[in-house]
Amino acid sequence: MSITRPDGRTPSQLRPITMGQGVLSRADGSGQARAGETEVLAAVYGPTEVKIRDEKLDRATLEVKWKPIIGPPGIVETSYERFLRESLDSAVITSLHPRTLISITIQVINDDGSILSCAFNAALLALLDAGIPL
Repeated sequence: MSITRPDGRTPSQLRPITMGQGVLSRADGSGQARAGETEVLAAVYGPTEVKIRDEKLDRATLEVKWKPIIGPPGIVETSYERFLRESLDSAVITSLHPRTLISITIQVINDDGSILSCAFNAALLALLDAGIPL
């Protein structure tokens, strides 16, 4: 007996994955990740000037903003922001841009599962597109 998921995949099949860079024209860098029906866009702005209260003398400040499909971000989205900020902070070489801000905005287009992996991949693609050293 073969078990299939609601989308027709078997337990050993992955969702079809597509990714791209440079999809947004006004951002310093942008990335798009899609896994099945889940789709996320990421935009990177910076390094730019940072507010004095957020300034770090020896490295850049990394900021992640999560924009859900509808409405304002809630508790779950705030935890996603924190997880991505902590994960990306270890990937970005922030010491090369002291006293600056690197802002990453994640826009959810559709959520059908695997949202965090799509967001992380889209953010990395956007950072690479912006020329931020990883």
